[in-house]
Amino acid sequence: MGRGHNVISAGATDHVRRRAAAPRIGLIINVRARANQHHPDRLRVLARMIGRHDQLATTRSIEELEQACAQLASDRPEIVAICGGDGTLHQTLTALIRSYGDRPLPAIAILRGGAMNIVATSLGIHGHPVDHLRALVELKRRGGLASLPASSRFAHPLLQIGDRYGFMFGAGVIHDFLEAYYATGRPSPLTAARLLLRAAASTLVGGPLSKQLCQPVHAHVVTDGRVWPRDQFAALCAATIEQIGLGFRPFYRCREDAERFSVLGIDTSPLGLLRELPRVRAGKPMHPSKVIDEIAREVTIASADHRALGYMIDGDLYACDGALTILRGPVLELVRLGSPHG
Repeated sequence: MGRGHNVISAGATDHVRRRAAAPRIGLIINVRARANQHHPDRLRVLARMIGRHDQLATTRSIEELEQACAQLASDRPEIVAICGGDGTLHQTLTALIRSYGDRPLPAIAILRGGAMNIVATSLGIHGHPVDHLRALVELKRRGGLASLPASSRFAHPLLQIGDRYGFMFGAGVIHDFLEAYYATGRPSPLTAARLLLRAAASTLVGGPLSKQLCQPVHAHVVTDGRVWPRDQFAALCAATIEQIGLGFRPFYRCREDAERFSVLGIDTSPLGLLRELPRVRAGKPMHPSKVIDEIAREVTIASADHRALGYMIDGDLYACDGALTILRGPVLELVRLGSPHG
């Protein structure tokens, strides 16, 4: 997962190429996303593939990202391709939604460029970014979205968390695990897996890492007007996608109702949570005594102990001093393409 507040960067005005008429493809590349940093040659290939009538923005700061998205909102490309990880998606979609306002958003293509790419995997988007962009360029040559098979276009909702947008929200152990993960300075699936194994071993012996990662969250929670009967949780989380990383699928209900999203309030000990992980990985419900498991249109979370609520959106870390409201957000039109030869 990326950390948008210090990993996301965004297209400066002098890095944006545009045409006089509206471009057909807009491409935003987060050059500081983990996988993109490791493959600078790939970024040059992507940049060369964009035509002179399209728009390219390379990204280096939140401020520049907002400028680039404002330019996209003005030029109105048919498709916006985003090359980066989960944090890149969260930050870019938030900036696009703010820039477009009440106008319809363009179709979105996700080019995998992060360390984890949890959102892309959850949405069935696999393969190489160059292949995906090549397919988009070929699509433009054939006439754009009108020529795209229905099977390659699908709708998917976002969450609105406060004034930000993303696919998943998490507080408690999810937030604390990410803090420890980023503190390693080596974000990758392997680092995350090793940290999870260390945390599991610490839980078995009641070690300090387990205590560090499992600080309880004291919060009042209301879903669609119903007050939850509990106010202490190991984790509070919500999502419109099934996965949360490393193949774990706690949000198995996320597609149950198109107007609602999955919400979980996990209330158990560290050892109790550890025992549930095989079921979570299999996409099965946890034991009812350990979780409040709902789908909802609206969730309000307010800290019950006067501490700021630490939480994550798609891997980016935030804190909230007051009540935080989560809503079913805008519905995206997503384009899922592979190699045009595949």
